[in-house]
Amino acid sequence: FLRIDSDEEDELLSSLISAARLYAEKYAARSFITQTWEIKTNVIANKLYLPYPPVQRIDSITVNGEALPGNRYALLPEDILYVITPVYATKADGIAITYTAGYGNTAKDVPRDIRQAILITVAGLYENRESGGVSAEAKELLKPYRVFQL
Repeated sequence: FLRIDSDEEDELLSSLISAARLYAEKYAARSFITQTWEIKTNVIANKLYLPYPPVQRIDSITVNGEALPGNRYALLPEDILYVITPVYATKADGIAITYTAGYGNTAKDVPRDIRQAILITVAGLYENRESGGVSAEAKELLKPYRVFQL
């Protein structure tokens, strides 16, 4: 993509790729490659939106250190954790929800326009090392994937 013929700047490119991916994930508020997340709370009233989608699965839920049985909750479309009856913790942040999110295990699992936005960002960072920044084109490609949390 950058038309580089040598491997002299591989370390720099690796760093730029990582920075571009992290920026894109932060901008979109999504997980691209499979990742494990844990969030803590004191209560799940009925439904809880899980941040950094797309959520692949709920790995575990503990309440005050005790596992919540799998038949007490479900993962609904749009990355919503649903509990059959409200769950309350007696300790601060006593509910721990561990889940797996992301499009898949490889870059090819990530939607093409997200990958293109990352490539554009890497190119911009490489060509403008002093100023950096993310182009309007890259942001435009990421816009449909942005998650806004209330």
